[in-house]
Amino acid sequence: IQVSDELHKDMRKALQAHHPWFNSQSIYSVMLAVMLCLCVLHVLYPARHIGEIVNMAPSMDLADKRLFLMKGCALLSRELVLNDGFSRMHPERIAGTLSFMLDDLREVDLAIRLGGLREVRVGADRRGNELHNQIMYSNGCTWKDVHTLGPVHRRGGGVAYEEHAESNSASGDSGCDIPVFPKAAEHGLYSLLLLFMDTVKTTLEQYAPEDRSTWINAFKEPNPEEQRHDFDKVLPNWEGINKLQTSEDLIFIMEMFHGELFRGLHTIMAIFHDETKHIFEVVHYELRILYCTYIVTVILLFYFLLFKRTLRYSYEEARKAKAFVRAMPIHTMTKEELDTVKRYFIPEEMWEQED
Repeated sequence: IQVSDELHKDMRKALQAHHPWFNSQSIYSVMLAVMLCLCVLHVLYPARHIGEIVNMAPSMDLADKRLFLMKGCALLSRELVLNDGFSRMHPERIAGTLSFMLDDLREVDLAIRLGGLREVRVGADRRGNELHNQIMYSNGCTWKDVHTLGPVHRRGGGVAYEEHAESNSASGDSGCDIPVFPKAAEHGLYSLLLLFMDTVKTTLEQYAPEDRSTWINAFKEPNPEEQRHDFDKVLPNWEGINKLQTSEDLIFIMEMFHGELFRGLHTIMAIFHDETKHIFEVVHYELRILYCTYIVTVILLFYFLLFKRTLRYSYEEARKAKAFVRAMPIHTMTKEELDTVKRYFIPEEMWEQED
């Protein structure tokens, strides 16, 4: 049966016009493109937090190291003053180690607060953590009230800290337990840390051996053979003990070993842990939302709205085709006409094999 090309096009258009919308190739192409975009979005959208996570790792590590260096400086300051041999270190080695740790403490603190050092890209001062900034720079020992605040205040800074700082300023009470220098934390934890480092530096200059060249790098070298038996017998240095009990600078350093500075730096570590935990919670929440969106898209839109309805439509069309073939008067057709009908339903490859 031969038909003209124009009639063939008209018939094709008429058949396409009767096709349902969900059986259209363009609809499937759009749906597959949407699913592909969702897959890409699952990777790219949460990936924007990678920089924050990478930045928090060295920040937390340095916060822990800052606390260690502070305690180390306090311990070595005491040993430098006592110089009684109980530490099994000579004054040159103590002074060299203390100088190194003090310089390292300054650099670590700078990296934590401002960034740009020690693999910290963005410092805590610039990350928008209001709680950290209030503790570091607000009046009084505001870190003492962190445990009284809820999670919302801990993450965002909160009104409670602003009110606490304002009440301290109005009353003139810093809320700190620093008997020697009661105004040491007048401008927050940072001013207390600066005073501690300056006091340690003063102690180092006062009690270190006069010849700086003999101790500046002494801690990097092993003990000479002739010094290995210098600590076989040690005695208390009562003069040094008396200085520890009477010198305001030394009393202040010893107080900070487990006092307000220790508690403040430890609180900053907890804040960094909370900040990191909050970042991961946000990432997990976004991933759950994106995953649910993808599942809904695949199951409801693609499967139920398109694929399943297309299968139903195909089965219905196949049923109609079978009914049409059964209704055809095949017994009245010639062999050529019958072959033409069979060619419509049998693929050419199978037809050739049958021939």
